[in-house]
Amino acid sequence: MPRPSFFFLASSALIPCVAAPAAPPAGSFGFDWLRPSSARCSVISETALKDFRSCEYHADGTFGLRDPAFACRRNEKSEYLVYESKAACVRNLETMKANAP
Repeated sequence: MPRPSFFFLASSALIPCVAAPAAPPAGSFGFDWLRPSSARCSVISETALKDFRSCEYHADGTFGLRDPAFACRRNEKSEYLVYESKAACVRNLETMKANAP
């Protein structure tokens, strides 16, 4: 009779594991989308990362664009959209501003 641990290992190998990043890396770019009049793309530093209460990864992007992004909440009135590159940040910020009321 095979060991139970063998069955666990064999069955777990069949389950695909796709881990989403928990937080954006320092050096990525983002803007506070809840403050559209003052929003601008800026580098996200280690200090800024510590200020985020939580981050949620959006692999399919935001604002109708496909750039993967993190939505990182600082407080009730501040939430950053964070992108891997400055170009992606600028694209999404311009789209957000173009679609503003």
